[in-house]
Amino acid sequence: MVLYPQSRGQRILDYEVTPNHSTWIKVMSFLDARTTLNAWRAASHGSQRTTCLQHGLQILDNQDEESLEKLVTDRDNANTQQDVKTAVNILKDYVREKSLGTIDDMECGTSENINGLLRRFYAELKKVDGSHYTKKSMITIRYGLQKHFMKKRDEDIINGEQFKKANEMFKSVLVRLKKAGLGDTKHKIPIDSKDMEKMYQSDIFSTNTAEGLQKRTLFEYLYYFCNRGRENLRDIKKSDFQISIDAEGRRYVTVNSRQTKNHRGDDLRDKDKEGRMYDQPGNPNAQGLQ
Repeated sequence: MVLYPQSRGQRILDYEVTPNHSTWIKVMSFLDARTTLNAWRAASHGSQRTTCLQHGLQILDNQDEESLEKLVTDRDNANTQQDVKTAVNILKDYVREKSLGTIDDMECGTSENINGLLRRFYAELKKVDGSHYTKKSMITIRYGLQKHFMKKRDEDIINGEQFKKANEMFKSVLVRLKKAGLGDTKHKIPIDSKDMEKMYQSDIFSTNTAEGLQKRTLFEYLYYFCNRGRENLRDIKKSDFQISIDAEGRRYVTVNSRQTKNHRGDDLRDKDKEGRMYDQPGNPNAQGLQ
């Protein structure tokens, strides 16, 4: 830990390095803070944990390189990390099948060589059965490779000028997929209103049983708040929900934003869309807000 006085004029009276290398700092009004702090640093021998007996000190962690790298890695959720792993494995299989060496050779090569290989990779890439990947799959594969090369070489294969030819080929491939009918996203069929009514009238969503209540709660969370798949379901808490009133006096529930695959929190321009679950007085299928 590194300690800094929060404001000028604060003093440190004494410090003590305990047997477990914790450092206790007493904030008083005698010794000069800087002098004592330097003495503490010398005596603590790089100890990592510090306990303050009184307020007045701001505490900042000393992070080793491994911890810093883990902080960056943990920014990506499990799905993103899996996308990266899958994309790298596809590229590995490609260079091996084409006798182009290994991906390790590729990572150590020049940007020009990587650009040329990726250009060919995008144009020739197919599934094991010989069919083409969809547009969405191609975008996901390139995204995974972008994350990989950013980590390995600190180079952006999507936005880097040195990879312009590869990306021009990628765009041409997407046009080809569009013409072949592989460019459209296949959405799930919306739930029919009659099917919705059947679920609420059956025991599936019965609030008289623990299983029914759980199924109903999780379904309505996904349905009203537009949660992506089952992300974050295990982590939701009562404190995540907020009850508000709109301009017309109608009450509704919102949920605190959490990290998802599409909204990771690292883009300052990213604005989460707020899902609302409105109170519906008179609707037998809607439980009133308490």
